[in-house]
Amino acid sequence: MNDQIELSMRDKDVRKRFFWYLSAFILITFLIISALLLGRRNQLLRDYKVHSETQVDHLGGLIESHFQSIKSDILFLPVLNEILRFKSIPNEEDKHFIEKEFLEFVRSKKIYDQIRYLDTEGNELLRINFNNGFPEIVPREELQNKSNRYYFKESVKLKEGHVYVSPIDLNKEKGAVEVPLKPMIRFGTPLYDQKIHLKGVLILNYLANVFIEDLIVSSRNEAGTFGLINEEGFWLYNDNPAEEWQFMYPESNPSGLMVSSPELWEKIVSNDRTHSFIHENSLYTSLNIQPLSQVPTIVNEQHWYLVNRVSFDEMNTSWRDFLIVLFLLTFILTLMASFPFLLAAKTVVQRNIFKEALERAALFDTLTGLPNRDFLKIAALQLIKDLDRYNQTFALLFIDLDGFKNVNDTYGHEGGDLVLKDVAGKLKNCVRDSDTVARIGGDEFVVLLHRVEGEEDCKMVARNILDSLNQALILPQGEAKVGSSIGIALALPGTTTDLESLIARADKAMYKVKDEGKGDFKIG
Repeated sequence: MNDQIELSMRDKDVRKRFFWYLSAFILITFLIISALLLGRRNQLLRDYKVHSETQVDHLGGLIESHFQSIKSDILFLPVLNEILRFKSIPNEEDKHFIEKEFLEFVRSKKIYDQIRYLDTEGNELLRINFNNGFPEIVPREELQNKSNRYYFKESVKLKEGHVYVSPIDLNKEKGAVEVPLKPMIRFGTPLYDQKIHLKGVLILNYLANVFIEDLIVSSRNEAGTFGLINEEGFWLYNDNPAEEWQFMYPESNPSGLMVSSPELWEKIVSNDRTHSFIHENSLYTSLNIQPLSQVPTIVNEQHWYLVNRVSFDEMNTSWRDFLIVLFLLTFILTLMASFPFLLAAKTVVQRNIFKEALERAALFDTLTGLPNRDFLKIAALQLIKDLDRYNQTFALLFIDLDGFKNVNDTYGHEGGDLVLKDVAGKLKNCVRDSDTVARIGGDEFVVLLHRVEGEEDCKMVARNILDSLNQALILPQGEAKVGSSIGIALALPGTTTDLESLIARADKAMYKVKDEGKGDFKIG
């Protein structure tokens, strides 16, 4: 039974140590892997940030390059010889030459949907239509008056050499958005004669899809999605076509980013330079594009925001992926470490058991399991120290068995051992848990009674011991009966004493009992 209890306690100790070892390993592994993964995640974010900013800068430069040629065109056309003559003296011959020049110009450039020459009243004097790659000169009877259009009203007010740039929007035909969609930017410049008299306005309708398509193609193999936003927060280009050009359809109550996502919009417009920021589990990179900002004669110069968005999922930096990898690696390493830690726990427990066994062998009697003389010295030393410090009296009972030699002679050493074990158990039952019972010789036992009030306490314990030991023990070989003689020595506060002197006093008192007939106790 005791072996089973000891085995159960040992297994419990192994499990306990295994649990603590594994818990410490899991915690340390968790922290180390977290630090490593977090470092890798931050490095990935930095790498993507650098790459995204580089790409956005490149695409911004690409868009600006488109408008450099437009700037040259709008400032070059008004100084053609035919236009210079026509501005001074309108005539059919020069008009015919201008139409041909403009026709070839539109055909070769492939970026202008229309070129118009308007007089000061907004009447079209000539117009060239790109016509989806088949340019044509519009007949006189189809020319229109554009005096009520905003681009004419703005351009006609300008000084010579100045250029008006309209907002980018979708072309309309008869008041409705043209389908398929045709993004447009209108450039207008006034035409003056040599006497600086206003003679008309030149209007170029630029096909904005040219640079938008270039943006799409150039960003196709890049990370994330790209978009273009006007200065009012509406998408001009987006990976979701349903979000594009919403401001052209007022009946749908469009709001733009400044209303639908004010926090994102504020971050986008917070810096004119290329900058990156985190928003809703994505890395955003934004650039304010002002394609004609270096031209001092541009009026109402437009600007847009080029935005790149790369989600954490695409970068493999999402917190979900981070936690999955973290827990998976920790789980795998924990499984790998479990068996070594179990072996380590068993090894430590076995080592401790062996250590305890050695210590027990040094301080305990191997037969009865009671403390031996060395242990008794340690216990007595502590009681002696407490004697004056706490004013506590203690007592030593020296017990010698009566008739034990007869048991050995009758039943042999095996029978004698059983009697000694029985005596040890009975002695422990007669004292408190705080008291010490020790075997210091063959059939000699000592009891240290901690904190006694006086002789009466000692006498009561001694009587209990005498009565208990007088009870016969049934052995396999027969009945064994022993008695005991007890000597008592009290250690009182204010007296100088040690263990050996106490044993000597108690031993002397015990021999007096022996001399007087055994089976009793005396106080020495």
